[in-house]
Amino acid sequence: MNLTYDADLIESLVFLETRRLAGNGQGLLVARYDRHRSRLYAIADEEERNNAHFELNLKWFRELGLEDRLLAPLREFPLIRERAATLLIRKATGHKDEGAELFVRPDARNVALAFRSEQFFAPAFPAFLRHEFCHISDLLDDAFAYEPDIHLPDAPPAELDLLRERYRILWDITIDGRLRQHRDLRWAEFQRALPSLPATVFERLWQTRPAHAELVALAKSVLTRRAPTPGAPCPLCQFPTFVWASSPPVTAIQAQYPRWRPADGCCARCAELFASQPMELPATLYL
Repeated sequence: MNLTYDADLIESLVFLETRRLAGNGQGLLVARYDRHRSRLYAIADEEERNNAHFELNLKWFRELGLEDRLLAPLREFPLIRERAATLLIRKATGHKDEGAELFVRPDARNVALAFRSEQFFAPAFPAFLRHEFCHISDLLDDAFAYEPDIHLPDAPPAELDLLRERYRILWDITIDGRLRQHRDLRWAEFQRALPSLPATVFERLWQTRPAHAELVALAKSVLTRRAPTPGAPCPLCQFPTFVWASSPPVTAIQAQYPRWRPADGCCARCAELFASQPMELPATLYL
């Protein structure tokens, strides 16, 4: 497996670590790094200069022991090293951008891991890495049998979103159960999102690793419809609405979304759009 680093991330991590070391009385070491870095600005060619900076920062990244902070958790997941062609380590643009993803091509499977520079030095970073690597390991495991698309045929988008969120919570429980971390957090998520399921289900998920299909079936089994309330998202367009249609065009909506029921409700705008569409054509929504 090839390990590829984002140059901006490596530079940021080395800079932060050298500043920390300078504050801990290792100023001579940091001065040596700064001296080497300053010399590189004399390189006229921009591409050559950037490459030289990357090589310098990568060298210090390894010498300062920062690379091992990444590789130590990775060694716990041999399936990634065996089946992934490349692991790209990149800088996240924000908290929501952090995490690991698997990209599958006909000739290779590649993993991208993103995190913020400050996250790297947080005490919780190793636990974050193990959680993300465990996700990827499951995706690469034939026994887990992951399928990228979770389907509810012709379901309103809001119901699909609910299914995906419950699936994520169920999967996270099985991952952190194997890693023996964040039990209280996962239990709170389980109670909030899946209140109809007994605690025995949580315990089973915590202690075992069900396959993908089992998690999808469990997420589908607890889907419930709720009566529309002011400010709730419309199940069709997902926009919050305070104006619910009093008499939605049931036949027109169910022609595209057979799982939708009048009790689910829809906003006045969606009702207007569906009512204005010819019955032989699919309705056009902002989805």
